[in-house]
Amino acid sequence: IAPRLSAEARLEQLVAATSRVIANAEALGRDSSVALCERALAQAWLGRKPEALKDVQRAAQLQPQSDEVLRCRAELYFILGRFRDSETDFARLIARGADQADNLLGHGLASLYLHKAAAAQADFRTVAAKAEGEAERLRGAVWYRLAGGADNLSLPAADDAGLGWLDEAAKMFGGAVEPEHMLSRAARNLLSGMDGRLVESYYYAGRYFLSKNEALKARVYFQRAVDKRLLDNIYHVAAQHELVR
Repeated sequence: IAPRLSAEARLEQLVAATSRVIANAEALGRDSSVALCERALAQAWLGRKPEALKDVQRAAQLQPQSDEVLRCRAELYFILGRFRDSETDFARLIARGADQADNLLGHGLASLYLHKAAAAQADFRTVAAKAEGEAERLRGAVWYRLAGGADNLSLPAADDAGLGWLDEAAKMFGGAVEPEHMLSRAARNLLSGMDGRLVESYYYAGRYFLSKNEALKARVYFQRAVDKRLLDNIYHVAAQHELVR
């Protein structure tokens, strides 16, 4: 069995592959915006801010009306900590009718990092109530509670046993269970310690302790999320932002 590639190695491969696609497209006079967006995100996850911005700006020049490019730029701005720009681009997407759960979550997350709790809660509540996928609905509920939402928000228990830990995360932010309960549920039946579920659960634990003004405990869990080195995981990125703050 071939060894699992590290996140850095996977992203370096993506940079190399998309660079070839971009070069070929430009040599033939074809649109390279999709590949430019893919490379921009990979560069951002690798911490290469100037290269990432150059790529996404070029993609936006090529396809200024593309929802896909706008979504890419909104996500990239969040990775780079440009929360106001991220919020603006996600808002443009939603105004165009691209109000899918991932765009609402993205807008809500950018709003939350701008300390706009009410706006974030509105986005997350919509996702919790209307998203098509069960995982998205549950995450909407978790984020709604995380953002301070306290009015009645009832969701059925997770049908998928693998998502039950998200129920626990929502209950944790509602004060019904302790972080250890959510963390132990998240760690069940993992095939690898690198599972993104751990990164996400560590991030939630960090935010819980932050809400309780227990900064040292919060830092421990944010650091655990970052130490998993899942560079292209949004919770890795969000945990990095917390450590910086």
